[in-house]
Amino acid sequence: MGKNGCIWWIGGVEDTDDPLRLGRARVRIFGFRHEDPDALPTQQLPWALALAPLSDPSSPISPPKASWVLGFFLDGQIGQQPVMLGVLPGYRTQAPKLPPFMSTFFQRIVT
Repeated sequence: MGKNGCIWWIGGVEDTDDPLRLGRARVRIFGFRHEDPDALPTQQLPWALALAPLSDPSSPISPPKASWVLGFFLDGQIGQQPVMLGVLPGYRTQAPKLPPFMSTFFQRIVT
């Protein structure tokens, strides 16, 4: 990392169930991780650390699932140690792609 090695990224949060309860999240980083979850399952994404504020370093909090986060890689070009700096505000612009059985279930509830 440093002057010539810092790589910034933006990605979507896919998993916040951190077994170590450190505020980590699995993030699909745009341009670095395959965008197709079938080709690279969420469980294979590296955990991204949450950068905690200096006022309370003991309690980093995971961002909500499906939110976009901004960060950098601690290991530069290797790209296996992501750190989240903050959440980008946004909202869903498309309906999620659902498996056929869920689409039918959802339609029955809505109508």
